[in-house]
Amino acid sequence: FYLHDVQRFVYLTDKFAYDLRSFREMLNTISIYSLYYHFIESRLETKLENDDFSTWIVENLGLRDLAQKIRRIDISVYNLEGLRSRIIGLIDEAMDDVG
Repeated sequence: FYLHDVQRFVYLTDKFAYDLRSFREMLNTISIYSLYYHFIESRLETKLENDDFSTWIVENLGLRDLAQKIRRIDISVYNLEGLRSRIIGLIDEAMDDVG
């Protein structure tokens, strides 16, 4: 049984989202490490209350229902690619509802 000290490196990339469509497209291109950091690590830091994605969706797009659906995703059910697919699916549903 070994304990390891982890050092996290966070750096700016060239991936930005300006609206829901660009956010959805960006999700397909980010690494699983970015997905982990912004979706799981951020939840752990807020005691599972929030994640970076749903926070951005509410604060920048005002889409509270979509953010709530994303917030309700159970992180113990999916692997990282499954999480990506689930989030994209919820965004696709929201975009279909808008028209």
